[in-house]
Amino acid sequence: MTYAPIDHPRLGRLEYDDYRHWYAGRLGVAEPPATLYVSCDDDGPNLDAADRVVAALDRLREEAEARAVADLLDDKNGNWLGDDDADETAESFRAKMRLQSVVIEPDGGASFSFDDGDLFWGHTIMVYRAPDGTWDEADIAG
Repeated sequence: MTYAPIDHPRLGRLEYDDYRHWYAGRLGVAEPPATLYVSCDDDGPNLDAADRVVAALDRLREEAEARAVADLLDDKNGNWLGDDDADETAESFRAKMRLQSVVIEPDGGASFSFDDGDLFWGHTIMVYRAPDGTWDEADIAG
């Protein structure tokens, strides 16, 4: 099934991807801009949840970054340093992260994906926010 593009006052233009069954648009909060994905179920995309996340994006991005630092800094310094690398600090770790995308799930949960700035040798840092607003443990992927 193909859905028409959506023009939303806060989310901007969202184009439907039939293969992935989600809408995609741009988030202008990062340089380069990050991508917003809004997954669909039988009821279509959860635009209300997407609107709430985008409205609070600066705060939520900071919370996701803080969660990643709390969960992954020890792993970085214990297992992912090169022979000549100094330990990362919370500040240097966070400064290397770049928001790549936010995926809004039909249930209102959101996945924040960050470029790792080579902290984990090119892997992606993932942080999931549950529909109730709590943060799950950050992880690396890819």
